[in-house]
Amino acid sequence: MLHRVKVSLKSSKDAVLRRSPASAPETRYEASLDVLDSLERRAQRVRTILQANEGAWKAILANMTDSVGSILRMFEATHPFHSTATETANIVSALEPHMQKIGLLRSLQPVHRQDESRPPLEGIQSVIAQIDEFLDKCKEMRKRASLYEERLKEVNYYLTKVEKLEATQKQDSDTRLDRNRMKLLEARQSAEDACNSFQLGVEMLERNKDVVFSRALIVYVSDQLAALKFEPLIEHEKELQDIMTEHGSLTSQKIDWSESPQMNLSNDRITQGVQGPGKTQSRFSPDASPLSASVDHSIQSSTPPPDFDPHELHEEHAPEAQPAREYA
Repeated sequence: MLHRVKVSLKSSKDAVLRRSPASAPETRYEASLDVLDSLERRAQRVRTILQANEGAWKAILANMTDSVGSILRMFEATHPFHSTATETANIVSALEPHMQKIGLLRSLQPVHRQDESRPPLEGIQSVIAQIDEFLDKCKEMRKRASLYEERLKEVNYYLTKVEKLEATQKQDSDTRLDRNRMKLLEARQSAEDACNSFQLGVEMLERNKDVVFSRALIVYVSDQLAALKFEPLIEHEKELQDIMTEHGSLTSQKIDWSESPQMNLSNDRITQGVQGPGKTQSRFSPDASPLSASVDHSIQSSTPPPDFDPHELHEEHAPEAQPAREYA
C-alpha cells in the first residue's frame, strides 16, 4: 500500500516537471528580445543622424566664414563697402556661439570640479544625452537577457541530469533524483524570474520611447528654425537690401564689360586736340580706316611733272640779303 502511494506521488511530480513550465518564459523572452533589438537599432540611428546634423551646421558655418571673409578681402579698407562687409563677417562669426547657446552645437565647456555642477544641456544636445541614457538602459536589458540565458542553461543541465537518473534503476537513485528535481524546479523559477525582469524592462523602454523620440523631433525642428532666425543676421539682411535699393537695385543691374565711358571720353578729347578743327581724320582714331588703307603702295615715277620748274622753287625760297652790321 505504501509503495503504491509512493509511486503515485512520483508520477504526479513527473507530470509537473514534464509540463515544461520554462517554455512560456522562453516565448516571452524571444518576443521581448525582438522588441529590444528594434528599439536599440532605431535609437542608434536617431543618435547618428542628430550627431551628423551638428557636423552639417559646422560645415555651413565654416563655408559662410570662408565666403564672407574672401569677399571682404576684395575691398580695400578705404572702400565705402568695406565697413558693411566687415559687419557681415562679425555677425557670421557670432552665429556659432548662438548655436551653442540654443544647444544645436556642443560648447567647449571648461572642466568642472567634483563639487561643481555642470550647466544643463539645451536643445539637441539635451536630446542626444537623453538618447544616450535610453541606450544605456538598452545595455542593461542586454545584461538581463544574458542572465536569463544563464538560468536557462541551468534548467537544461538539471533537466538532463534528472532524465539520466530516471533511466537508472539503482536503489540509491531515488534520493538523488528527488534532490535534482528540486534543483530543477529552483532553476526554472530563477529563469522565469529573470525572464519577467527582462520583459518588464523592455516594456519600460517601449513606454519611454514615445517621450524620448517625440521630444527629439520637436527639439530638432525648433533648433533648426532658431538657427535660421538669428535676429542680428535678419536685421543685417534688411540693411543689405536697403543698400541695394539705394544703388538702383544692384541685383537687377547688368554688368557692362565694355571699357569705362570716362576713359573713352578722354581719348576722344585727346584725339580731337591732335587733329584740330578742319583737319583730316587721324588714322589712330576708332573710326579711321586701317593703316594699310592709308598708305599708297603704288610706284611713283622719279621724273618731275612737265610744268614743274625747279628754278622757281629756288627763287621763291632764296634768302633775303641781310644788311651789314655796324660794330662800334
